[in-house]
Amino acid sequence: MCTTNKVTNSVIYGAMIEVYIVLYFGFMFQGLWASPEQIKLVEDLFNNERYHKLVRPVTNETKKVTIGFELYLSQINNMDEKFQILTTTVWVTQRWQDEYLTWNATEYNGLAKLRVPSHMIWMPDTVLYNTAKEDNENFMMDVKTNMIVDATGAIDWSALVIMKTFCPVDIFYFPFDTQSCLMKFGSWQHDARFIDYTAGPSDDTEYKHNGEWDTLGITVIRNPGIYSCCPGREYPDVTFTIKIRRKPLFYIFNLIIPCFLISGMSMLVFILPCESGEKVSLGITVLLSLTVFLLVVAETMPATSDTIPLIGRYYIFTIVLVATCTTMTVVVLNFHHRHQPLPRWMRIIYFRFLSRVLMVTLPPFIKSKEDLQNSHCVITNANNVKEEEVKIIKASPERKRSANDHTKENKIGRASCRERV
Repeated sequence: MCTTNKVTNSVIYGAMIEVYIVLYFGFMFQGLWASPEQIKLVEDLFNNERYHKLVRPVTNETKKVTIGFELYLSQINNMDEKFQILTTTVWVTQRWQDEYLTWNATEYNGLAKLRVPSHMIWMPDTVLYNTAKEDNENFMMDVKTNMIVDATGAIDWSALVIMKTFCPVDIFYFPFDTQSCLMKFGSWQHDARFIDYTAGPSDDTEYKHNGEWDTLGITVIRNPGIYSCCPGREYPDVTFTIKIRRKPLFYIFNLIIPCFLISGMSMLVFILPCESGEKVSLGITVLLSLTVFLLVVAETMPATSDTIPLIGRYYIFTIVLVATCTTMTVVVLNFHHRHQPLPRWMRIIYFRFLSRVLMVTLPPFIKSKEDLQNSHCVITNANNVKEEEVKIIKASPERKRSANDHTKENKIGRASCRERV
């Protein structure tokens, strides 16, 4: 066992030594791998006496540098509705003309393009105006990538960048909402006399699938950029508008359908018999369940008072409806267990008007409309009394006597009602 471990360790150490030797000689002689034309071209172009990366690449100071800006959406990483921040991965491309980086390709064996690191060439101070990053770094100038330099002086800077932008969220139709998020790019220090921007192509053909959002398209527009702080100067910018639409399936199954089912259970409060003793408990349970769902929606939405989403209004309306049902249940139970005559106005409202509106057939123990007008008649359900008597007979003798007394009172009340009629 020990011999096997020693052999394995020796093999690993030998392989590591070979890798280190290859890397050492590779870095040592990497300059020899480039063609002589490229070495000569780099030395001629980036001569300290001829080129300086801090100077605008124009031979005439009155001439401005025109930058073509392109943006291609790759992926939507996150959409934070609470803080209204959109995180995306995009391909950004800037194209401009550098008048100092030109050469004759025939003098360098037909070499027409050169790829050099971005820190060796002048770059525009392009910034994202509506960035949500906490630091103030210029992500365009800090990205380490290679730039393509053409023999005509055309510069092509492209990089894959992760951006965080502020995106005002309209939550009125949540979760069936569509959002429009802006990305505003422009120079921070140079006005239109020195640097100008043109709107280049933009699309989402390379967009990767996202489980929550779909893209509807990207539009771009160039703005003159006139600000109150700097009258008489224009700071042009290029603004991209990304339209995205939420996929509502997750919220339908987790918020909307449960709310429909729970609110439908509130109607069972009126079907449940009064003797069960669970009418009020059912209403309160439904009320608490809806409150929990409302809190879940509130945690997802931004803390704003500008608008209330429709789903939030639906939850509030349902909560009010269930609370009303619970209150009515308490009133019904109160009259059911008191065994006292109903007030005349209540009998008229429920037995005369609401029964017709709701198309409810009155029970047989309500014999005529005159019974409704007689305020001294005690309306009781004979069937319920009989069932109650059967239950009480099985109980103690004291409860039997109270049941007999209750039955005698009902008979006397019905007899008095018949005499008055």
